[in-house]
Amino acid sequence: METNNFRLGKKQLGQKAFTLIELLVVIAIIGLLAALITNLAGPAATKRKIARVQSELAQIETAIEAYQAKKNFYPPNNGKMTSDGPARP
Repeated sequence: METNNFRLGKKQLGQKAFTLIELLVVIAIIGLLAALITNLAGPAATKRKIARVQSELAQIETAIEAYQAKKNFYPPNNGKMTSDGPARP
């Protein structure tokens, strides 16, 4: 009788296990969800970059305005300008 139980397999002995088909279905579903998430992550990354650039531009604008408030003129925009005015040749 004991040899007969051995031939019936693990499920007959009360142990539960996943079949190969069940595992393949789960792997396929996980792969499909990963593909969907990957496709949705692209536009989110672009929006995140745009928001960061806008924030940095606002910080630069604030710094320039603070400079102008302190010195009563805007910072020079090229190497030919000094804080005293245009460079003399």
